[in-house]
Amino acid sequence: QYRVFTVSRSKAGQKIAEDLGMSHYTGDLRDPRSVHEVFSSIMHEAGSIHHVVHTAGGFFRISDIKNVDADLFASALINNAQTFYNVARETI
Repeated sequence: QYRVFTVSRSKAGQKIAEDLGMSHYTGDLRDPRSVHEVFSSIMHEAGSIHHVVHTAGGFFRISDIKNVDADLFASALINNAQTFYNVARETI
């Protein structure tokens, strides 16, 4: 049996987790210290982590890509890469 944990900065993420019966942690995946604190707490609660699904974003709910300028798009890519790196570094 698997336990599923979610991490987000928002109350919306917490609400979704609660609605689905999952444990939720609040943290900023852009901040390495926050990532460390969150995953240390998860390890303490769960004992181990077997899988991580990283789904940062929500970027394209703002606008269709045809209406997004290149700087905003680059910023979103950097954010997604940075959060992926922080999570991978902490959990591998």
